[in-house]
Amino acid sequence: MLKSLRRLSLALLSILTITTYAADWNKQWIRHPYSGNNAQVWFRGSYKAEGPIAEAKISVATSGRYILYVNERIVSRDILLPYNPGHSQQPVVMDFEVQRFMRPDSNVIALWYSPDPESGYTEDRQIAVDFYGEYDDGRRFSYSSDSTWLCKQANGGFSLNGDEIIDARKYLDGWKSPSIRQSDWTKAEVTAAGTKTMTYAAPVHSSWHIDHIYDYVSVDVTDNGITYDFGRNIEGWARLTLRNMSTGDTLDINGFKYVCRGETDEQAFNRFSTIHCGYITIKGPKKFSRKNIMKIEAIDIREYLNKSYLY
Repeated sequence: MLKSLRRLSLALLSILTITTYAADWNKQWIRHPYSGNNAQVWFRGSYKAEGPIAEAKISVATSGRYILYVNERIVSRDILLPYNPGHSQQPVVMDFEVQRFMRPDSNVIALWYSPDPESGYTEDRQIAVDFYGEYDDGRRFSYSSDSTWLCKQANGGFSLNGDEIIDARKYLDGWKSPSIRQSDWTKAEVTAAGTKTMTYAAPVHSSWHIDHIYDYVSVDVTDNGITYDFGRNIEGWARLTLRNMSTGDTLDINGFKYVCRGETDEQAFNRFSTIHCGYITIKGPKKFSRKNIMKIEAIDIREYLNKSYLY
């Protein structure tokens, strides 16, 4: 009885804390001008502070997914943000308190954006970001994402059938750091600002997080690949630590494609999609064997109720 009541209360809280606004909101939307609808994108905006910051918040709207960084530090421990279990193309707005990441001089806001592989690729407005707060002396500040933001196609994306692809060779070290060569980046395109109905995630809201990390219980090597059995039903990420791979070697990990960088002990895992991980089958080039896999883990991702902006 108590368990049933607890489930009911959690369900009611989840419903109450995600609010859909029928009224239209004005947002300054930006996108990569020619990245392609199934590509992941790195975005970054730089802001010069006029003194110590007492309060700072960032609001992000998107119908895709993202990882948010402030001054190279990841803001949220939650994953697959924003929570959008129905994979609706209606944008979700999330607010983050980020004062603890602020510097009194320059500040860099960076997002790793991804389209939602299950909601289609028709949304041309990729993200809208508002950065606002207050200085120690009481002065207010407010900025919106605009053409001063820079963007670059990231090293990930999705195939036409929705499988995530990560090409480690194309990862740009320091892409979210203050010092980058701006000539390698493109100015973000401001799309028709307009208005749009949105869903707002309140401070208490449903979200996704890493619930547990499992080791395998058995392994089987066949002509079809190397299969690891984790002995349970898991939906989440497969994380492999690889050694002695050559640059350009491509692995298929339950449909997730990973192109190797060729570094010692590189890690392969999907970022913006989930796969079934009860059994993980890896297929690679002819020379690929179990000796190349130093470690394999199944990362179980679960829904939970987040009760704070301070992730």
